[in-house]
Amino acid sequence: MRRLIGDRVRAAGAALCGPNSMGFHNFSCALRVTPFPVLLNLKPGGYCAIGLDPWALMNNDRRLRFSPAVSTGSETVTTTADYPRWMVDQPETRVVGLFLETVHDPEGVVAAIEEVATRDIAAAILKAGRSALSARMASSHTGAPVGDDALFRALVRRLGGYMAGSIDEVAAMLAQFALGWGGASAPGIASIHNSGCELELMADMADDHRLDYAELSPGTMAAVQAVLEPGIAAENPLDAWGTG
Repeated sequence: MRRLIGDRVRAAGAALCGPNSMGFHNFSCALRVTPFPVLLNLKPGGYCAIGLDPWALMNNDRRLRFSPAVSTGSETVTTTADYPRWMVDQPETRVVGLFLETVHDPEGVVAAIEEVATRDIAAAILKAGRSALSARMASSHTGAPVGDDALFRALVRRLGGYMAGSIDEVAAMLAQFALGWGGASAPGIASIHNSGCELELMADMADDHRLDYAELSPGTMAAVQAVLEPGIAAENPLDAWGTG
C-alpha cells in the first residue's frame, strides 16, 4: 500500500509528507497541519526542525522558537533530504535540527547537509539507533535499518554538521547556533567562570572530549587583565569572579 500511494503521488507530480507522520508547521505564516493538539501562541523564530518527532522540543521550551517543524514519518515521497533545501532559502532560517532514525535517501542527506554548511547555517543532528537494542527497535518501528553509527558520525563530521547525543544537547546546540554562526575561525576554545572548582571541572571535561583551550595572545591577555581585580590572572579558562 505504501508503494502504491507513493507511485500515485509521484505520478501526479505532487508532494507527500509521511505517511505515519505527526504533520508539519510553519509558524512564520501560522500554518499548522497536524492531527495532534498544538499550542496556538508559539512564537516563530529561526530554528528549523526536521525528523520523526520535532515536537519533543517544540512543546517543551518557549525559548526555542521554530519557523518550520516537520515530522517526516515514513518518507514515502518526500524525505529528510528535501526539507533543508527549501529551508536554507528562507531568510529566517538560522539553524537546522535533524532528528533521524534511519536515512532513506543517503545521497540526498549528504547533499542536504553540505548545502546547509555552504550557506553558513549550522546543522545539529540527533540520530537514534546507536545501540544494538535501539537499532532493533527502530527496525521494528519503521521497517528500515538505521545503519552504522560510527560511519554516520564520521560522515557528518566531514560534511560540517554537528552530532548531538541527547534531546537536551540538540536543544542547547540549536539555542547556541541560532545566536550567530559563521564557523570557528581557529581551533581552541575559551571559557569564563565564577568558581575555581567550576573552572577545573570544565578543564577536565574539555580533556575528556579532546578539546584544546586556545592560547591567549599577549594583546588579549593585557586587555583581559585590565578589567580583572588584583590577584586574578588573565588565563584560559578564566576564573573572573573575584569579590563578585
